[in-house]
Amino acid sequence: EKALAQWEKALQNTSTFELITRFKSGLDGSSRWFLARGVPLTDEKGGTIKWFGSTTDIHTQKTLKEELATKVEDLSRLIEEYNQSQEKLVESENLFQVVCETSPHLIITSDEDGAVEYCNQRWKDYVGLSLRDGTGKAKSWLKIIHSDDRLKFDQQWQKARARDMPLEVEVRLKDKEGHYLWHLLCGMPIKCHTGKRWCITCTDVEAHYDL
Repeated sequence: EKALAQWEKALQNTSTFELITRFKSGLDGSSRWFLARGVPLTDEKGGTIKWFGSTTDIHTQKTLKEELATKVEDLSRLIEEYNQSQEKLVESENLFQVVCETSPHLIITSDEDGAVEYCNQRWKDYVGLSLRDGTGKAKSWLKIIHSDDRLKFDQQWQKARARDMPLEVEVRLKDKEGHYLWHLLCGMPIKCHTGKRWCITCTDVEAHYDL
């Protein structure tokens, strides 16, 4: 019903049709998420001549986002417990590090300006940067974002910081060899006694852009 209503609206307005939905396989009955798009071709008077349509398999990307949302919530909960319970300080810190170090994602925590306070081994292996510069000051991870993606990121970053809301944006990150790969960044603001910190997870979605 939802798909039909959106399609009828697109027909009436001669506008682009876009819908994320699941399609069932005729082979094994399994379902996968797809992005369906329809674009009208119009004449000089605005009348519809024909429609062009496409479907893109986004199952992997969508399930990754859902998994990441759960991971970020779990990490946020662990950090809050870490700050609230002095009696469980060591236990919570160890648990947090175990979750981060066993995660397949790049994970960091940073301050409001992006200075890295913690990163897991996968982050170190990908970026190849020390957490401190020559003076011992924490480095900012923001400089590894591709220059063409900085404006998009900065807009989402400022919006998330201003509204104290989760961050989600896809950008290219530079690895230690100088190559840029697309990543899905999910960030969660975490309040603590020293101010606000951010927990950021980065998931490689390069394969999605190679389709």
